[in-house]
Amino acid sequence: MEGLDDDLDEVRICRHMRRAFNCNGAVLKGEDDETILQFQGDQRQSIKEWLLAQEILTEKEAKERLVIHGA
Repeated sequence: MEGLDDDLDEVRICRHMRRAFNCNGAVLKGEDDETILQFQGDQRQSIKEWLLAQEILTEKEAKERLVIHGA
């Protein structure tokens, strides 16, 4: 997952998502020093819903910036 604001605490967000989704997750650094949150299993829909419910992103921001990879 990519596309969150730089001023957010990605480690804290990842920890809360791991608890909410009952899965493993990690914060990684990608190319160009971008932060990537990686989770075990297919959590694509859950991630988007959780970010919207926590008001971390709006629906418009999620469509424009959020990049969720998966199988």
